[in-house]
Amino acid sequence: MDTTWTKILAMCLLGGISIIVGFIPLKLGKLFKGSDGSPRHGTVFSSLLCFGGGVLLATTLLHLLPEVRVLTNINT
Repeated sequence: MDTTWTKILAMCLLGGISIIVGFIPLKLGKLFKGSDGSPRHGTVFSSLLCFGGGVLLATTLLHLLPEVRVLTNINT
């Protein structure tokens, strides 16, 4: 497989998996509702949202850092 197609495939897989993992807290939030429909999630839901945001941020940074290193090595 050509290097360009490999990068495109990796980018799509990383983006898709990150988005799916990022939306897990939204789906789990429905499980943490009281019998009257009021949210009772508190710390659990907040922690899951922070985890999802961290996954998206980490994937973005880990994907961009090698590209930045390559570009800085070319310019020097």
